[in-house]
Amino acid sequence: MNKYIILFLFILFSSSIFAQQQTQKDLLGEWKTTIEKNDQAKLTFLANSKLILFTEGQSSPVFNYTADFTKDPILFNLVVKKPNGKTMIWKCVLKFLDKNTIKWQVFPMGGNPTNFDENSPGTIGILKRSE
Repeated sequence: MNKYIILFLFILFSSSIFAQQQTQKDLLGEWKTTIEKNDQAKLTFLANSKLILFTEGQSSPVFNYTADFTKDPILFNLVVKKPNGKTMIWKCVLKFLDKNTIKWQVFPMGGNPTNFDENSPGTIGILKRSE
């Protein structure tokens, strides 16, 4: 009998852990943030690991991204093609605070961040899902 109780508790606990893991599907759509007092930016995450940034009514070129959803916070790489053809990778971390809110930090100086860093020159931003 004890084996069945332990097995039941293990299955119940395991399913709740896996149900909470975020995936790329949870990231899809439009997210808004206020960078400066009156400067609002919008990020649109597309299904094919692409991202478009909108600021001041202008859209950026389409960026590629990779994300490791097995990490907490999520390790996120934004791949930027420069006009000279070179590729630059912006290292980022992001975390879902809830279904419609993301905490995000870009590390412009490179490195391999694994967590948010208040002392980094990269601003920590909060993004809200557009409705």
